Amino acid sequence: METINSFENKNMSQSKERLLLLEKEGRFVFHGSPISNIEELEPRQAHTIPKGEKELVNDGNPAVAASPYVEIAIFRALIKIGRSAFGSDGEGNLYFEASQKALDAAKTRVAYIYVLAKEDFVPKSGAPMMAMDWRSEKPAKPVEIIEIGYQDLPNQIDIIEED
Repeated sequence: METINSFENKNMSQSKERLLLLEKEGRFVFHGSPISNIEELEPRQAHTIPKGEKELVNDGNPAVAASPYVEIAIFRALIKIGRSAFGSDGEGNLYFEASQKALDAAKTRVAYIYVLAKEDFVPKSGAPMMAMDWRSEKPAKPVEIIEIGYQDLPNQIDIIEED
């Protein structure tokens, strides 16, 4: 993947400020969705494309997926079209990549972050402090639902080429 340039977001909404405060508390995980007012998130089968492969495979048991990192939930909720990726550099620093097509599509999108009790989730893999993906095989009721939009995307997103 070749980085073309970067998108920089210098604005922060009250919604994102609230989410970042909740993240700092360390008591919650966050699930992003384009659907509003889900009373209870049901376990679903996650899929992934392993590195070097092209086909989707099941990723663990059916579960509610969430992240302790607000920026990941926001990115996943708003970037739905085009090519994208996110991860950690191994030292706890997150990175985000998206095609211009994905960023353009996000401009008109509204999404929702479901704030969930962390105690009901376990890290999917890795040490709990570094795990980006937490799962619950039981349904999860949101503590709070917060509307987000384009202005709430992570501060730095590298723009990558579409395939």
